[in-house]
Amino acid sequence: MLTFILIPILICGIIWIQNDPQQSFRVSTFQGWLIYIHAAKCGFTLVVSSFIFMEVILGSAATFLIGKIADTEYQFTPINIISDLIKVSLPSELTSNSGVSENLYGLYAAIELISISILSICTTYILTWILKSGIWHKNIFRTFYLHSFWEKHSIFDFFILETMQKKDWMQVTLENRKCYVGLVSRIQEPNEETTGHKHITLIPIISGYRHKDTLSIIFTNQYPKDPKHNKINYNDAIIIPIESITSVSGFDIDIYNQTADNLTEDTGIEFEYIKPPKK
Repeated sequence: MLTFILIPILICGIIWIQNDPQQSFRVSTFQGWLIYIHAAKCGFTLVVSSFIFMEVILGSAATFLIGKIADTEYQFTPINIISDLIKVSLPSELTSNSGVSENLYGLYAAIELISISILSICTTYILTWILKSGIWHKNIFRTFYLHSFWEKHSIFDFFILETMQKKDWMQVTLENRKCYVGLVSRIQEPNEETTGHKHITLIPIISGYRHKDTLSIIFTNQYPKDPKHNKINYNDAIIIPIESITSVSGFDIDIYNQTADNLTEDTGIEFEYIKPPKK
C-alpha cells in the first residue's frame, strides 16, 4: 500500500524540479541521495497541496453546488470520481459483495490511494504547464531568480546574463589571443551537474587578435549582416567553451575608437586627485 503513495510523491517531486528553475538551481548543488530526498520533499508538498485544494476545497464546492441543483447526494470530488471510474473498469467478480470482506476492503483502499496518486500527478503537470508557458515563469522565476542567484554566487555568470538580456556588445579574449566582439545569443542554464556556464553562444560582429607584445587588440574581420533582413546574421554564431576564455568585458565601438592608441611615449598623463569629503 505504501508504494502507491511513495511513487507518486517522487514522481511529482521530479516533475516539479525539472520544470522549476529555482528548484533546478538548488538540486544542482546536491549529490547522490540528497536529490531524491529533496524530490520527495517537494513531492510531498505537492501531494498534500493538491489533495487540499482539489479534493477538499473544489470537491466540496462542486458537491454542494451540484447537490443543490441536481438534488443528489453523490460526492463530486476528484478522488471519488476517479475511484468510481477505476471500479467500473474492474471485473465484477473483484468488486462484488460476495468476495472476502478483507480483500474487498484492501482493494478499495488501494483504489483510493491510486486515485490520490493520479490526482496529484495530474495536478503537478497542470502546475508545471502554467509554470513553463505563463508570464509568471518567464518574468519572475527565470529572470529574477537567475539574476539573484548569479549576482550572489558568480560575477562572471551574472555579467554574461546581463549582457545577453540588455543586448549589449561583449568582448571575449581567448587563450590563443583571438578576440571576438558580438552579442551573446544563448547561455547555459543550470542543471543537475553545474550551476555555472560551461560554454556561451556568441554572434560575432568583429574579430581580431591581441598583439603578442603589447596585447593591444587588432581587429581584422567584420562579419557581414544578413542580406535578407539587413540584421546581424545569426547563422554565424559560435560556441565558446568557458575554459578557453581568459577575459570578458563590455565593448563600445565609439569608446574604442576614441581611446585606441591615444597615448604614446611622448604623451604625458596627468592625474587629478580628488580628496575625500570631510566628515
